[in-house]
Amino acid sequence: MFMKSTRLKPLFGIRPGIYITAAAALLILLTLFLVLFLPGILRHGSVMHITTNAPGAAVYIDGTFVGSSPLEVFVSSGDRIIRGEKPFFHTQEKLVTVGGRILFSWFFPRTSSANLELTVDDPAGYLSWRLQDLYQWSLVTNYTRTYRYPEILADTARDIISQRSMMDAPAFEEFISFLPYLAGTSETADDIEAFSAMLNISAAEPGTSEGILKDAWFSTTLTLDAEEIEFIGIDSDEIEPFFISAGLISSDLFERFTQENPFWHRDNRDELVSQGLADDTYLYSSQNLTDRVIHVSFYAAQAFAAWLDEQYPGYDISLPNALQWEAASLAVGENQLYGLWQWTESIFYPGMQDEYLKQPELLTLSPHYLLKGGSSREQSGPQAALAPSVCSPVTGIRLVMTKE
Repeated sequence: MFMKSTRLKPLFGIRPGIYITAAAALLILLTLFLVLFLPGILRHGSVMHITTNAPGAAVYIDGTFVGSSPLEVFVSSGDRIIRGEKPFFHTQEKLVTVGGRILFSWFFPRTSSANLELTVDDPAGYLSWRLQDLYQWSLVTNYTRTYRYPEILADTARDIISQRSMMDAPAFEEFISFLPYLAGTSETADDIEAFSAMLNISAAEPGTSEGILKDAWFSTTLTLDAEEIEFIGIDSDEIEPFFISAGLISSDLFERFTQENPFWHRDNRDELVSQGLADDTYLYSSQNLTDRVIHVSFYAAQAFAAWLDEQYPGYDISLPNALQWEAASLAVGENQLYGLWQWTESIFYPGMQDEYLKQPELLTLSPHYLLKGGSSREQSGPQAALAPSVCSPVTGIRLVMTKE
């Protein structure tokens, strides 16, 4: 069977060979325009590499946040204001004229760079901010691949290298004196080592205390019936005998406290934050991971202890100080008291344990309070500390009690 061939007819008097060739040429030209010219017309600008002398500074272009330095970002052509910000650094702005390329911009975009030089305004404030950040990360005792330690001190060292004058500030010597006491994990210890190497300094070894508190605990316990809190008696030649709660305070008991004292209720969180008595995570937990109260600030823990103290006139109830906590830990065994970190009423002081009770003057960096019990490390020194307004998902409350 033979098929009959079909011949194209002329179009508007133009022969097929001519208009097919013209159509093919137009298609090629359109493709070239779409690939080579249109991207540069619709997206006219440059890919900018933006750096600052303070890594991690927030970068804004015409008031819009685009990322943290160093970064690469596409910037539309025209006059643009690039701004760099970092806490305790002076904000730096720069007016740049951004050009563009039309031809081949899809394959070979125009590139340019900009650098912002930030200067530190408040060295003591900056160091206190980084120290508080380090305190909070020191609470974590189990890092994972997805929850990694962010190398806070290495980043701090880069900032100090760009602002060498910070090393002459009185707060710097105080800052480095804290560091050995925060090497609670291999990650923080490595970070401290990197910090020291980058600045070519050495952090002092933490002090030790000999023969501290060889205690024994009472064979009897004391129970506050109405509140169902069991206390264990601790005897010591070093300090006055006392009782310490066998367990951490429950969320139900703390809820009763807040019901009777609405000022400390989670519904009043905004007011507590505005007064500096808590942060915005106060009594917040996305999952019910524990029946013990967490996300509680030092101020709230102290108020809770005072509330309970009022209900039992024959006893003095309070948060433990560092010596009491360590005496109890030595007496009953570390596994009895470890678990969540626990507030103490002792101000963090980078010195010997037997100096905790000397009530040192508040440090020029903002005062922080010791936390105990978050890991199974020896009790030879403070393991963590936080500012009193900070609330943490791994921090709870333990109480001590003495008879009047």
